Amino acid sequence: MEGNPFSCAMPVTVSVGIAEFHAETDSLDDLIRRADDALYRAKTGGRNRIDLAA
Repeated sequence: MEGNPFSCAMPVTVSVGIAEFHAETDSLDDLIRRADDALYRAKTGGRNRIDLAA
């Protein structure tokens, strides 16, 4: 975000869980579960982390 259009500043951190979808073997539920697991690992690992599901 360019500039500071608001009157106060606030630090923001992001944790991300990523899962790749394999159409031959995965269901949507599998994908969501793996992404959720990866997000949980990212959050428990500290701030500003990205975790890739196995």
